[in-house]
Amino acid sequence: MGDVPHSGSILFRGEEIAGLRPHEIARKGLGYVPENLDIFPGLTVRENLILGMKSTRRAGRWALEDMFELFPLLRERAGVLGGVLSGGEQQMLTSKHLQARFAYAFQARPPESEGAPPDA
Repeated sequence: MGDVPHSGSILFRGEEIAGLRPHEIARKGLGYVPENLDIFPGLTVRENLILGMKSTRRAGRWALEDMFELFPLLRERAGVLGGVLSGGEQQMLTSKHLQARFAYAFQARPPESEGAPPDA
């Protein structure tokens, strides 16, 4: 993110972000879900989501329960290791892991490509 010279304009929530450094974009609440599904395969779904939170001591943009409400399947699989999830389940976990940290997440490919429901 941020390694390619830009041309034109990129607006995020009404603010110009083209040319900003990656950490500046991240501080505005924008992240992306990489295609390689960066999860911790040896940790459970719940542990992966908790690692995505900025702090467990103060409320973030999304609580663990909020993420489980958006994707009930992740609640059902909360105790399962990330490495045994299907590709679609890993995509859901990756997007929710990122959403725990950022208000908005950009997905490198649509979740339908893995058979997962669209992210809201």
